[in-house]
Amino acid sequence: MVLLALNGLSAAIAPVNSPTDSIIELADNNSDDTYFTLRKGTTITLRLVEPIKSSAVEKGNLVGLEVYGDVVVDGKVLIATGTYAEGEISKKRKPGVFGRGAVLEVNASNLRTVDGQRISLKSKGLRKIGGNRTFFAYTISTLVPAVGIAVFSPWFSPFVVSGLLVKGKEAEIPKGTFFTAYIGQDVRIKG
Repeated sequence: MVLLALNGLSAAIAPVNSPTDSIIELADNNSDDTYFTLRKGTTITLRLVEPIKSSAVEKGNLVGLEVYGDVVVDGKVLIATGTYAEGEISKKRKPGVFGRGAVLEVNASNLRTVDGQRISLKSKGLRKIGGNRTFFAYTISTLVPAVGIAVFSPWFSPFVVSGLLVKGKEAEIPKGTFFTAYIGQDVRIKG
């Protein structure tokens, strides 16, 4: 048997009895390193680091998140509480006419493990809809012209569109809001 050493790796080469019997065993000299597998679908609880307002963000903006609760595999912490994670604004709609509220949605994007790997996350999204004022808008659109026409004159009929002047409210997701994300694929992490 011949022993070779090259670039921190050692190789043992056994004698070859036939062309298909060659055996090469590679062993890392740092064999005390232990790897753990973080499985696809592992649940991670996240929370928002700062509040998010629909008036201050655009679709595609990144938002700060942090891990809430250690992720442990075989007694080893692979993702620690307080680890910074990123989320992305995946949907944003401004408040609309006739009292339609703004829409804001955040999805988890990625985080780093204890060995520094960036891993992707999946989530169903944290969604918030701003205050809806549609009832108020439709009420104004029907009552103002009806009362105006009955009391004063047909000149009030253009006020049917007065509901267009009523805007919905902005959406806001407060700081500290929790939501759940999942590991997107199996990941080997050095422990």
